[in-house]
Amino acid sequence: MNTTNHLICLLKNNDTKALNRFFIHTDYWENEIQIDHWENNIDFQDIFDFCLKHINPNTQNILGYMYQHDGVEQDYQKAIHYYQLAADQGYAVAQNNLGYMYHYDHGIEQDYQKAVNYYQLAEDQRCTDAQNN
Repeated sequence: MNTTNHLICLLKNNDTKALNRFFIHTDYWENEIQIDHWENNIDFQDIFDFCLKHINPNTQNILGYMYQHDGVEQDYQKAIHYYQLAADQGYAVAQNNLGYMYHYDHGIEQDYQKAVNYYQLAEDQRCTDAQNN
């Protein structure tokens, strides 16, 4: 089974645990789905966006961390995107990480007020890293 068919199968079965594991290996499967997109006219972005809405915030945060810290090709914009998805769901670690991105001007215009706001949201949930910022 190719990677795209595997992903579609997981989506049809609403297997969120497997989807979360699948997304941890983004660099691998993203390239495979991209090939399917070119060869079979599969809309990769639609699949990707759909999946992002169905994975848990912890996984979204992990993806953000990977893009921030070069676990895959370093891309601060993608890191911010994933952190934002998780932070919007109230995930404290992602709120802290997003605060860090604003605080230290990593891929986004430095904004101390937004940094403090995100740190505070995370701290309110007893995120120990946020308490140190």
